[in-house]
Amino acid sequence: MKRNLLLLSFFLIGTAPMAFSQVLETYYTQDFWDGFTRNEMNREDYDYGTIVSDYYSLEVKGPFAVASGSTSKGWVMYNRASSDMCAVTPTKYTDGRASDSWLATPAIELPDVDNLAFVWDARSYRSEEPDGYEICVSTTGNSKADFTDEPIAVIDYEEGEWTTRYASLDAYRGQTVYIAMHSNTAGFMLMADNFEVSRLEQMADAITLEDLTPQIMEEGEDQLTIEGRVVTEFGSIITSAHLSLTYDGGEYEGEITSFAPASDGSLTFRQALPVTVPSGEALAYSYTLTSGDMSDSCSGEVYNPAPSDYERRVVIEERTGTWCQYCIRGLAAIDACRERFPDNYIGIAVHNQDIMADYYYDGAIAQFCDPGYPAAVCNRVTRVSPFPDTFISAIQTILFDRVVADVNVRAEWSNVARTQVDVNVYTNFSFDATQADFNVALVLVEQDVYRPGDSNYNQRNGYAYGSRGTMGGYEAYGDPISSEDIHYPDVARGIYPEIGGEPAYTSFDANTPALYTSTIDVPSTVLEKDNIEVVALLINPETNEILNAARVAAADFGNMDDPGLGIAEAAAGTVSAYNADGNLLVDLTAVEGSAEVTVFGISGVQYMNRTLQGGATVDLGTLPDGLSIVTVACEDGVETFKLMN
Repeated sequence: MKRNLLLLSFFLIGTAPMAFSQVLETYYTQDFWDGFTRNEMNREDYDYGTIVSDYYSLEVKGPFAVASGSTSKGWVMYNRASSDMCAVTPTKYTDGRASDSWLATPAIELPDVDNLAFVWDARSYRSEEPDGYEICVSTTGNSKADFTDEPIAVIDYEEGEWTTRYASLDAYRGQTVYIAMHSNTAGFMLMADNFEVSRLEQMADAITLEDLTPQIMEEGEDQLTIEGRVVTEFGSIITSAHLSLTYDGGEYEGEITSFAPASDGSLTFRQALPVTVPSGEALAYSYTLTSGDMSDSCSGEVYNPAPSDYERRVVIEERTGTWCQYCIRGLAAIDACRERFPDNYIGIAVHNQDIMADYYYDGAIAQFCDPGYPAAVCNRVTRVSPFPDTFISAIQTILFDRVVADVNVRAEWSNVARTQVDVNVYTNFSFDATQADFNVALVLVEQDVYRPGDSNYNQRNGYAYGSRGTMGGYEAYGDPISSEDIHYPDVARGIYPEIGGEPAYTSFDANTPALYTSTIDVPSTVLEKDNIEVVALLINPETNEILNAARVAAADFGNMDDPGLGIAEAAAGTVSAYNADGNLLVDLTAVEGSAEVTVFGISGVQYMNRTLQGGATVDLGTLPDGLSIVTVACEDGVETFKLMN
């Protein structure tokens, strides 16, 4: 049977009294105060699992069923609050299996009227282990086998607090029905209360529609999926919704089959469409959502980036402090990354409560990091524990991700006093856009911060004299490490204009430089102006992800022209790797010892790992199709190459 419903919740707008849909009549109620039997509720448990021992400390009325067979009872009573009972079912099993527990009403006769709804309260006992479930309707009985129609509501993850939800029963009006809550995920414990079947008043109302569709499509995806948010002015319940969409070259008409309610009273939805976005192109669209007499429209644009061999630079922002004995791990991690990925790693050390602190930056970056110090985040999407190995692993993983834009930055002093810096950021995208929304943030960092003799620059050291093992050589020093013996890299001196940057690029052509300009102040905290660098961060404000980045040092200030595309060269340092008519050649003529050569595909699959003797150029055979990442490790360091075949 076609689904005709949605999920919703009561909410108030401002202080308007009774500004929600009224209950006109109620035909069935179950508050679980009298248990299951007197109200003819049917319980069935088909997961046949052994629940974890955590449940036995909970004050439930009767043991949880763990036996197999259709007569076992997966639902039991629980004290929701003082003098209030609810139904619960365990969903966490020792072998990780999903729950399969059913709680069904007796027969309910529905009148032949509009705006019929099933109303219920639900909650996940633990928000960190959320429960999912579905609401099913049968016209033949209240056993599992009777529920063959599509669910009228599907909740993937229930909230960790009591939430009132609704689902339309209009498709069953005038019939006798049975309604079941089916627990079907591995969470911890699903809680249910206050089942009702009612007729609701549909108020005259208005909706506001907001497009939430991601700007950038997922890698490998080419079908458009619309995402949106709906808010009703007076909190009316939406019982149906029609989507009308127009896009470049076509139209689409369809029904929205489910909505997800948020705590603020809004409803969100996703609708996959039979609309293809070709690689490297943009698709502009507009759509209208109609529910009864309510209607609103919005528009957007989505981009499907083409494959590129733009240079990837990974940004790790780390929270640190001289007072923090374990922050020495971050210093060791920075040293390791600078050596391993000299061209692909950009570090930013954000200090807290010390002489190098930037209080705004430290507080703002906290939302992306784990609590405490040290803490770090990679491209603002992956939280990383500051250790050399974890930093390197995070960078290696992201190096294989798709690169949708190339970033280059140029800077020059604004005045003789060197109190300001003029900055040009040139960005090349791998797609066209006319309605884009991409931000740029600029970070001023200072390298080699060194103040011998000043105890404010002493660094606490939890690895002093090897007490906790090795840590990048810092274990050779005491606690604290004297300012005579430590140089601080990548010290953040400011982020401009704020943590998320500001709008920079809205319209551009693929592979054509788009320019962002700014002037930033050099703060008085900078000790050596010759040691500063300007870092440009390209940010997707929808996701907060740093899409790519670039930096320029004070020694290179002065040339403000576009440097061109940032495509990795196939040669660097003492070794080189290149594509020779489809074969991988590695030049090791300048290497005296051995070298380890590893070849990865862009998806991260390792194709080759060979140890070779230096002193010659070696043909390693056919390169994999597409983009490959080649690393060559020898006694002089590690070089990374991108090769396209």
